[in-house]
Amino acid sequence: MRQVRGGAHRVRRKAGAMSALPSRARFEVFGRSLREIDPRTLAADPEDGPVRWFLGEGGCEVFVWLDAGGAAHHAQLVLGQVTLEWSPQRGLSTSSFVGGGSMLGGRHDGYLLRDGTRDEGGVVAAAHSFLQASPVGMDLFAPILASLGRALAGPDKATSPVPGA
Repeated sequence: MRQVRGGAHRVRRKAGAMSALPSRARFEVFGRSLREIDPRTLAADPEDGPVRWFLGEGGCEVFVWLDAGGAAHHAQLVLGQVTLEWSPQRGLSTSSFVGGGSMLGGRHDGYLLRDGTRDEGGVVAAAHSFLQASPVGMDLFAPILASLGRALAGPDKATSPVPGA
């Protein structure tokens, strides 16, 4: 995955690149549609621990892995054709799905993803709008939203990565 640091987002456009992201307003609609899958029905990841899974419209999902104290230590946001990963140690990074959009219903590992996206700044803004509009999960989304906010504020306002932020 390609790291997103501060507000310094490079835009990569390639021949045959995927279509533009939906509008931020559309991602707010997707965010409002998020619902949590009952955590009691999910198996813990042997490497990352317990997971919380949120599913919404527009091919959007959020996976949040928890530490022993129940705090988020890793998250993956699936926003249709792109993903954004977060951890307090690594900060933010983006990926695109190889061959198009995601398939709902599971963690998306590296073999399905290509580093970076066509518009990292757009992905960060979309992820921020998406999570901010969510009616669920705000206890877990707060540190992710803080990192996204710093990235949107620009390099002079951002520090990365910041543990717990």
